[in-house]
Amino acid sequence: RRPVAAAAVDRPRRRPVCNAGGGGEGLAVEERSCPSALLFFPVGRHEQEPRGMPGKEARSELQRRLEQGETEHVVVVLSLTLLGVSREGLATEGTHRAALEAALRKAVAAEAGSSVSPDHVNLAFTPSEAAVAPEAMRFGREPSQDSAEMIMGGSSSSYVAKSPAGWEAAMRHAMAAGFEDPSRASEQDSPSAAAAKSTAVVRCTIMPMCAMRPGAVSLGGGGGTVLGGRIAKQLNAVPGLEAVAGNGIQVVDVVGPEVRAAFYPEIKLDRRHGIPTRVFRLFEDLQILDDTRVVPGSGGAPGGGRQDAEEIEWSLQKTAEVFKDPQLEKLFVWTISCLMKREQRNLQRWATSISPNSVRQILWDNPVKKNICSKPCGVHEQQMRLQAYAADCKTCIALALVAGDTLKRWQDEMGPEDKSFLGEAAEKLTAAPDLTVAHVRSLWDRCASRYIVVDLLARNAGTIDAALQQLKRCPQDVLSSCFKAPWREGGNKEASFFYAYQSFTKRSDCVAAEDFLDIIAKAFGAQPESDLLGALRAYLEDNDVPAAMRRDLLVSLVSICRLPRGADAELARPRRCCACLLGGSKQKIEKDDVAPVLPDTAGIDTLALEAILKDYASREATDMGRGRDEGGDNRDSDLAEMFEAVLLISSGDRLWSWAKERLTHDQRAAEEAKRFLNIVAWRHTSDLLRSATAPSRSALYDDARARELVEGSRPFAFNSTRAGKRFSEHAKLPLKRPGEELSQLLWMYFKLDFGLGAGSVWSFMQTLEEGSRVIATRLNRLAPPGSILRKAMARDISRSCKDQLSESDVEALLRYLGFFNPSFQSFLRSGTTFADVKERYFSLAASPSGVPAVQGLLTLLLEAAAKLVGAAGVPADFATETVLSDIAEQGCGHPVTQRLFRHVVEAIRAPDFQHDTEFGLLQFRDCARELGKAGMLLAHKLERKGASMALLEGTERTVQSFLKQSFPNSWATSFRSLDTVIFALEYMGKEDLQLAYDQFEAECRSQQSEPLQELLECVRRIYRLPLAGDSPESLTPNTDIADVIRRVAPALERRVIWRGVAFEPADWQRVLEIAGAAAESMRQRYNVLMLPHHTQMIAFLMFAVRAAGARSVGAGPRRLPKTMLARVGTGEGKSLIIAMLAAFVAKRGLRAHVINDNRVLANRDFNGSKAMFEALGIQASSDRSDLKNKDCKIVYCTGDDVEMSCLDNLIEGQVEDYEEGLKEAVLIVDEVDGLIFDKGTVSSQVFEDREFSQWVNEWLQQLDLKGEVERDWDDFRSHGQCSVAIQKEVEEAYAGIGQKVEGRDYAVRGGFPYMLDSKTGLVQEGKWSLWLDVLKRHRLDGSFQVKYKYVKAILCRLQCFMSYSCIFGLTGSLGRNSEKTYLRDHYEAVTFNVPFFLDTCRAELSSQDLSRPIQVGDKVTVLSENCEGVVELDRIGTCGLLGAVVDYKPADQEYKVEFSDGRALWYPETWVGRGNFQGRRAPTLVGACDLLPNAEEQEHAVVSLAVGKCTEVPVLVVVKDSEAVHRVAEQLRRTLWELYGGAEDDPSLGDAVLELLHNPAAPQEFVEIVQLATEPFGSSRAEGEVVVAPCGEASEQQTRQAWRITVTTAEGGRGHDYRVIDPSIDEKGGLLLILTWVPWSEREWIQFLGRTGRQDHAGQYAVFLNAEDEQVQAGIGERKEDESNVRAILRTGDQETAKLLRGKGEEIAKGRLMHKLTSRYWTLHKLERTSKRQDWEWKSLCESYLDSTTDNIQQTFCNVIIPPKELVLGFAKLNKDAPARPGLAEQTCRKCGTVNLFPKPPDGATWPTVRCGSCDAIE
Repeated sequence: RRPVAAAAVDRPRRRPVCNAGGGGEGLAVEERSCPSALLFFPVGRHEQEPRGMPGKEARSELQRRLEQGETEHVVVVLSLTLLGVSREGLATEGTHRAALEAALRKAVAAEAGSSVSPDHVNLAFTPSEAAVAPEAMRFGREPSQDSAEMIMGGSSSSYVAKSPAGWEAAMRHAMAAGFEDPSRASEQDSPSAAAAKSTAVVRCTIMPMCAMRPGAVSLGGGGGTVLGGRIAKQLNAVPGLEAVAGNGIQVVDVVGPEVRAAFYPEIKLDRRHGIPTRVFRLFEDLQILDDTRVVPGSGGAPGGGRQDAEEIEWSLQKTAEVFKDPQLEKLFVWTISCLMKREQRNLQRWATSISPNSVRQILWDNPVKKNICSKPCGVHEQQMRLQAYAADCKTCIALALVAGDTLKRWQDEMGPEDKSFLGEAAEKLTAAPDLTVAHVRSLWDRCASRYIVVDLLARNAGTIDAALQQLKRCPQDVLSSCFKAPWREGGNKEASFFYAYQSFTKRSDCVAAEDFLDIIAKAFGAQPESDLLGALRAYLEDNDVPAAMRRDLLVSLVSICRLPRGADAELARPRRCCACLLGGSKQKIEKDDVAPVLPDTAGIDTLALEAILKDYASREATDMGRGRDEGGDNRDSDLAEMFEAVLLISSGDRLWSWAKERLTHDQRAAEEAKRFLNIVAWRHTSDLLRSATAPSRSALYDDARARELVEGSRPFAFNSTRAGKRFSEHAKLPLKRPGEELSQLLWMYFKLDFGLGAGSVWSFMQTLEEGSRVIATRLNRLAPPGSILRKAMARDISRSCKDQLSESDVEALLRYLGFFNPSFQSFLRSGTTFADVKERYFSLAASPSGVPAVQGLLTLLLEAAAKLVGAAGVPADFATETVLSDIAEQGCGHPVTQRLFRHVVEAIRAPDFQHDTEFGLLQFRDCARELGKAGMLLAHKLERKGASMALLEGTERTVQSFLKQSFPNSWATSFRSLDTVIFALEYMGKEDLQLAYDQFEAECRSQQSEPLQELLECVRRIYRLPLAGDSPESLTPNTDIADVIRRVAPALERRVIWRGVAFEPADWQRVLEIAGAAAESMRQRYNVLMLPHHTQMIAFLMFAVRAAGARSVGAGPRRLPKTMLARVGTGEGKSLIIAMLAAFVAKRGLRAHVINDNRVLANRDFNGSKAMFEALGIQASSDRSDLKNKDCKIVYCTGDDVEMSCLDNLIEGQVEDYEEGLKEAVLIVDEVDGLIFDKGTVSSQVFEDREFSQWVNEWLQQLDLKGEVERDWDDFRSHGQCSVAIQKEVEEAYAGIGQKVEGRDYAVRGGFPYMLDSKTGLVQEGKWSLWLDVLKRHRLDGSFQVKYKYVKAILCRLQCFMSYSCIFGLTGSLGRNSEKTYLRDHYEAVTFNVPFFLDTCRAELSSQDLSRPIQVGDKVTVLSENCEGVVELDRIGTCGLLGAVVDYKPADQEYKVEFSDGRALWYPETWVGRGNFQGRRAPTLVGACDLLPNAEEQEHAVVSLAVGKCTEVPVLVVVKDSEAVHRVAEQLRRTLWELYGGAEDDPSLGDAVLELLHNPAAPQEFVEIVQLATEPFGSSRAEGEVVVAPCGEASEQQTRQAWRITVTTAEGGRGHDYRVIDPSIDEKGGLLLILTWVPWSEREWIQFLGRTGRQDHAGQYAVFLNAEDEQVQAGIGERKEDESNVRAILRTGDQETAKLLRGKGEEIAKGRLMHKLTSRYWTLHKLERTSKRQDWEWKSLCESYLDSTTDNIQQTFCNVIIPPKELVLGFAKLNKDAPARPGLAEQTCRKCGTVNLFPKPPDGATWPTVRCGSCDAIE
């Protein structure tokens, strides 16, 4: 049964080689030099046993022959070489190979004799040795097993495939067959390479004890053997093989047969020598006797066989000593069978592990020992020789060494109890193929041996009970100890009996596993000195143990200790052994039970947690280079499941205490725990709870069970027996997990997360509450509000917040997901911020006015904030702590503010709150800030000015109205108007109608306008009494105001006539209806009842009377003014007057076009009045296209929209129809001065020419590359002079951009340059110029495409506006006499001033105030304007005006009175009297109007004043241009840095100084900066910015900056509301306006001053002028005595304006003419009847018409552009369907549809202009 090679050389040393043969038997080969014929002996299989004998009988027969010396066998080996068979086809098990194998066996058996059947023929298919690939044949290299099997045929019994020596033999055989050295020969050079591909060698081994047929292998003819021919014939007859063989299979050679006798030398030992048969049987099973087989003639000397026999005999004797002890025999046979079943080399490995001294003792009588130690050497070298011998010895020697070592250890190290245990165990154990040498050698350890036996028994489900019996027999000190486990991977690791748990879980009922843990638990409990935690730590940290096993053991072990027993064990399974409740009260125990002593498992949960974190940290370190998914991956799922077990087994505050201890003493461990929670743990736990809380599941929470968990009376325990499955299997069914598990998981997760402050609970809750962004719905199901579990969670969270929040507060906040946001939690945990907020909040008892603080508002505020955080989310870099602190400080800073802010908080907390992603904490903070301002203002009025509580109540109603009627993202915007509401409510009952009329009358007299005075008298007759009576303050918000007005308002009995215009009673009813709708819309918006002021009603009626005669113009002296303009102060309700007037116009059947210069403001005003229009049933719009819609009665738009509408009609040739339609429309202009004066009277409209644009861009490229344009006119001959002119423009623009100055000619906003207006310095957003486009191209590195545009239309604004039936305009300033004269002459305008609202409110003056002399600051009325001999033109019309005394000259006894329009005039003290009105505060001049020598001194003075004043009030600096803005702002920042310290690039310094410049790309940014300008410094739009702290070197008197400084140009100095609400600013003088220049126009000056001192607030301003400025020099050059620099400049500017306006008449005439000509030109151009030359001539005329006279313009147009000869008169065609007559052409009139006939022009001639014969329209 062993292969033998016939060799002609000396027999070398033999080496056993392992082979996994069938039936557990192995195959050993010898390393020998082999001839060309290799002899193989078949592998032992049952087919290869003696014929007719079963396996057991065959072994007995062999034993008999061995004992009797009959050991001779017959071996027959045939080697056949087949041609025509593809060896590649035989490489795999396929159909052809199977067919060939079957046929070959039959053929060989038939020829071998009748005693040989096909089953006795063993075939090994290998390629020919000559067919081995040369590149794979290398001397001295051992191929891998896979490559060897592939090359040699893959036979598992092949000698060549399994032995390196066999490989060398094949190499030598190949060379003997004629091949060259494969290391030097290539495959191409090999002569047999091609033939090798179709050659295969088949080794046929005939079974022993079989005879060959005589002559079967004799040679035949044809170069082959007779046997070969017969085999080939039978093979070729097999169907299907011809496809493989091709030309047929040939057997060209049969090597052999070699029939030789293999025999064993006589073994001189048998049973008579004391060797038990069992030893022989063991040697037979191990095939040890085969080592002595010798084949005669092979070169093996008989002496060699004798030596083998002697070694076997010695081995038999040594082994027989072990068999003397029955228990040792059982153990020895079992161990040997296990080791040899695994691998035959195990015996040598065991022998190698024996110490050299033991080997020497065992070998003392071995016949070869003297050969090993014969040579003299040292001790160490001798030991090395012994170890080498043991490692390479024969199997029999290795068996003897093992037997000797086993016997020695059995006798020396094992006690009787151990021997008995192992002996009995050996009887029950079966062969274990995975048993290693390390296992066997560990059997001599007292603890390890019992573990191995128990573990092996438990692995078989049939012997688990036996394993439990053996486990019970183990001493308890053994069960509770740790021992060395060398069989574990990694070496000599420690193990415990916990490692056997996995083997006991193989039975599905889980009883054995629980019984196992019962026994182990009792063992640890009975051994107080045992280390349970140490044993568990080793087990839990061992990654070789499956995670599911570790988790099951963890849960089951703790659960077993917690499950009740005895009479209280109804819920537990009846077990033979169990443990008592852990951590609870002692349980009732039956009398016959004895309570076992249990171990203390208190630290198991934290121990397991630390093991998880250690493993996770190791994985993180391993994956650091590859990156790690933030959400964890599948590799971490085992850790997440282990973490789940930790949460379940924990109880009480153990996890909390562990977390706090780590935070205190081990920060690194705490950070690792946080990282694990944030990456791995939260996802698994939240997914589990989310799956378990499906909507289909009803019962999730048991309060009674939760109480037991919280109180610790019955902690969580898992009963695997009752569940019928292990915990890991139970955990896979989340819907079937009981509520107590879910409660335990939730509670413990919260406890650990909040204890560590990890913040993972935010991600946890977001995943748990999928689909919900605000309310924690699933959390409410798991821990219902008011439940014991929710209270426990609230208690833990309260502790994590350092008890800043009470448990009840936390319990309320748990409803909202945003509460778990890490930033939100950081705010609550902050040791200073939240504590300071609480301290300030609770320190507020009540305000001095008696307003109590709102109790519980802080908690409600936190709930609202938590709700918002969940709804809108929080960006990663969001400073939540700062924002929340600001919200709490602003919203709860004063009891009055709390009253207002409470409504916002309640609105957010309401269930029906509309969650808007655009409304988050920032918007909530904006609301708090705005209400904080309003609260401070109210508190000031209540405490300082004695206002009634009705003012607070009315403001509260307004806040509630805003919250109900607007979207959350617009709440803050609505709250910004609260100061206006408070202002109106405060003075609602103080208006005086008579005082209002007196003021209006004085204003009209000052204008010296008779029509206005007559109009005012008419209004007096109409509006005689207040609309709601004398006590409007008595009305409640629920009053039907429209009904009150109808009943109370005085009736108009008859019409009122003004210059022929009749104002009918029906018109008065319309006015009352409109006033009621306006009041109702105000109530809907503000929830307070506010009627239009008297000033608003009077101004409205003055316009309305004129609108009643919109279709009338009058005649002669009684001619009606076409235009009426009124000055209305900023914040005085201008938008409401416009809306009521537009509604009145619409009610009378006319259309009203309301225009504003700013589209944003136009849309704002329309949206504010839309509700009133809808209530009145008026169709209104803000769409420009509705300007032509006659059904839309009111359109809000811009001036550009009106101009473009007019231009469209000009281009379409419908200008006459357009102007005719405007006779039924009224134009209402907001900020009319800017529209009329600043924009001029004529508008030039430019259009792009794409062909010219292409030329321009090509020329610019040439200029960039070559510096000049290539003058090649061939491409432009058809265009004549236009190409030359355009090229000249391009060259001039290209060269001129270097001369353009930023800040003077253009300004850069948002990276793009924009042209600046030369007069106002404002950005002209839509203005085009060729140099501007070239500049854009230069700044954008040539990527910008220049568009060439030129003027193709001239639009006269005056003509456009005057086409309306009448014009009404309102503005903040009307200008001086020159501008009013211009308006009167060209717009037929009258102007008047609307008194300020406060000037019409009476004040209650005490007798003391009436008796004292008039002082500076008092309000006075002008009693007389002039007297005989004393005439001042400036004082004409000022009689009756109200003003404030700003100066007094005691010597002259004169008062200087400043009026609301900014004028300040001197009056004798007898000409003024004390005014009994409220009056507005006139801005106060700070210092004199300083004239500084140069720009540097001017800017230095500006910076010094601004820096000094910013500690008290906001500062607004107005400079001339954008360059000065940047320069002054930079100086301010540098000065602030030097004064207060900090870094120059500190972002907070950038916010301390604002640069207010209009950016057309982001218009909203300008509005935001305006709003920020008056905010306290430190409340920035960008979060995270801090206030600049004072430098330590600053003096104690220095005060830090409190308010911002804003630097702007004229664009920020007019039309914008700088809201000042803080009363402290008024106390310090109000907003400071610093002006560095005085405009020519007084309108602009009044606009500047209007930025401060608005409504009833104080204001102050300062003026610093540069003496080197040309405008200043021109203005003060002729300054009068006692005239200020400002008044001198304004007077000079008025004179210059008058000169400029006097020349406007001729310009207007030219503009009107060009307006008409534009219509004629475009009529033909749209029909494509103008040539390129005519277009160019029209362009030239549009650019130069101002330099020509009107006659020249008309002549040029008629002679050059549109010759008169081209205009023909058409005559109507009577029959439209008839064909045209010859010589005539047809054209249809687009206006009336008439078909006109006219002479057809010759071919190539210009098509004429046709005038329609019916309607005279030009086509």
